[in-house]
Amino acid sequence: IFIVADDEMANRMVATGNFGLVGLDEDDEEKMIEAEDGDEALEALDNAQDNEDPIIMLLDLHMPPGKGGDGAAIAVQEKWDEYKRKPFLVCCSAEVLEDLKAKPWADNFHYFAKKPLMQDVAQEIHDECQKWFEAGKPAKWKYD
Repeated sequence: IFIVADDEMANRMVATGNFGLVGLDEDDEEKMIEAEDGDEALEALDNAQDNEDPIIMLLDLHMPPGKGGDGAAIAVQEKWDEYKRKPFLVCCSAEVLEDLKAKPWADNFHYFAKKPLMQDVAQEIHDECQKWFEAGKPAKWKYD
């Protein structure tokens, strides 16, 4: 399951299209879920708990006026042990990624990706999620 949260429809379309190119079915509305803010993404995560598929949450950092990706990631980590299906959390931003990794909330994410999310980045996220899944889906994950 791929939950893409971004306040800009164009960014959601680019992300879902490029994840479609790396193997996710972009036309399957049960597995490709769009959200306009962090609260909608959290609701989608709650609704996906009975599904058996891995969950990737792509969270835009800034989604005014709703909850941003940092707030959503914090909320997920606070409830981590309650989730039967653990999500792979990706911070997506046009900002300098190295600067974001130094933020106090950065450890709540498993991966950082630059917007717009092109096919090569979608493939990197897919591959890193696979490693994370094989490692037992730890709450805190450091990638190379």
